Amino acid sequence: VGMLVVLDSVFNRVIRNRTLGRNTWVYIDEIYILFQHEYSANFLFTLWKRVRKYGALCTGATQNVEDLLQSHTARTMLANSEFLVMLNQAATDRAELARLLNISDNQLSYITKGKCYSLNRNTKSRNFDKALSFHQIRPTNR
Repeated sequence: VGMLVVLDSVFNRVIRNRTLGRNTWVYIDEIYILFQHEYSANFLFTLWKRVRKYGALCTGATQNVEDLLQSHTARTMLANSEFLVMLNQAATDRAELARLLNISDNQLSYITKGKCYSLNRNTKSRNFDKALSFHQIRPTNR
């Protein structure tokens, strides 16, 4: 129940920021915790879809995607996400992500090299080769 109160408060802040002309970026660390309970998973799913209409974006982070892959709701959110950043994944997680996101073996090799890549999904493209693009994320030298 406490998590629902917090999520509702976040959504209310997003609405308030919209009326003030502010964009909002919602960061959710250890997002897998919200998928352990049906109520918080469903509320997050709705929040994830609705906040874009209010000038906000959600970012979820977890160290192990396996926890997310066990939830149907989380799998739906991953499959519908336009932008993902993936670090090196365990072999079983890579295979499951490849099936879920329809990633080819060649494309999958990008996230098996121990480097960080972003996956951009152009959901409007009908050509699969053009719909997915991987870009290496390189650390900046300071």
